Amino acid sequence: MANHELPENHQQWVCLQCGYNMIGEMPDLCPFCGARHDQFMAWDAAEKTYHVTTRAVTDAVSQLLSVPKLGLEHAAYRIETGDSAVWIDSPSAFNRNLAPVQSILFTHHHFLGAS
Repeated sequence: MANHELPENHQQWVCLQCGYNMIGEMPDLCPFCGARHDQFMAWDAAEKTYHVTTRAVTDAVSQLLSVPKLGLEHAAYRIETGDSAVWIDSPSAFNRNLAPVQSILFTHHHFLGAS
């Protein structure tokens, strides 16, 4: 199993209201924004609908955004370092074809959901 794959028995859900990602059994309410479960989309369906795009800020920094916008999208960034890359926060969407990073650094604990 590659690092970016979930075990087959785990489902992942995305809240369309805020973009929060949940792994496991679908809760009745989003733990971040309180949206009802009918506002959730299975992650594999979300991956086909929402795509992460990059916009160069500098030679070493790119902004990561979901297109179309997913929930309460916040700015996330990819920073190229000497021998690897890191993310500052995480976009609401996630696509398996994104280039891997060494680390993801979060500015707020609620941003952990998308990662």
